[in-house]
Amino acid sequence: MSFKKYDQDQMELLPRSVHDYLPEGHLAKVVNAVVERLDLQRIRERYSESGCSAYEPGMMVKILFYGYASGERSSRKMGSRLESDLAYMYLAGHQVPDFRTINRFRKDHLDLLKELFGQIVRLCLEMGMVQVGRIALDGSKFKANASERRMKRKEDVEREIERILQESQEVDEQEDREYGDRSP
Repeated sequence: MSFKKYDQDQMELLPRSVHDYLPEGHLAKVVNAVVERLDLQRIRERYSESGCSAYEPGMMVKILFYGYASGERSSRKMGSRLESDLAYMYLAGHQVPDFRTINRFRKDHLDLLKELFGQIVRLCLEMGMVQVGRIALDGSKFKANASERRMKRKEDVEREIERILQESQEVDEQEDREYGDRSP
């Protein structure tokens, strides 16, 4: 029996980008494209010019929304995945904010995140996506005179976003009680 050459130390002349490892249409690439279209100025305005540099708000929104869309609610697990999961690495540009930073970002910008997540879901619907992770939407397109159905859909989306953000807060609080200030 012959085997294909296996060498974990094989060097490449030109190293590949993490972009190359994710297929087109991967949820992380969709989240990336959608968040790039959002206006994050209101979050950026909340930061001071003095002190240490903060992580880019767009990157933090991408990490949170990708985590929530793929069913993850724990800031600790998202932080851990930034070191081992290609999709998270791609979205973070190989930066690794710890779980405290992810959790604090969510808490500090909860009001705007609710609004942004609603915009993300609406943009995904416009792009024809049938489902964004756990936010199950059928992607139906409605004519202008169907505003009552559209409002119901919007209310359903807003309730689901509220539920997801509440769940993530509860998971983080439970893990804080269980692990204290350390990772599991």
